[in-house]
Amino acid sequence: MESQRRLVSMDEHQDVADIVQGMRTDAANAVVQASACRELLQLVATHGKRVSISTAGGIECIVGAMATHLANADVQTMACGALANLAANETTVVGIAAARGIPSIVAAMAAHPA
Repeated sequence: MESQRRLVSMDEHQDVADIVQGMRTDAANAVVQASACRELLQLVATHGKRVSISTAGGIECIVGAMATHLANADVQTMACGALANLAANETTVVGIAAARGIPSIVAAMAAHPA
């Protein structure tokens, strides 16, 4: 029930720090991770929050979600989308590489070839 409230909170506030904290708090919950990755993807696409997400530790949380939930296609899809949107900035590309985002994307592609 607490996870569902957190999901609603993420949808309502779209605050980067709250989303990243939710990812840290519920790292084992694939639904929370997929939802958070989707929110981060949308924040980059609609509000250009690349630097805010990177500074808050969002890249590491996205990559962590990918590693923890490799078998979950929803997490992988949303996380890859978020990383793709984040990669449009030279600084965040370096952060993605440093967080081992590229091997995580390759692992997602191998786990979900369709």
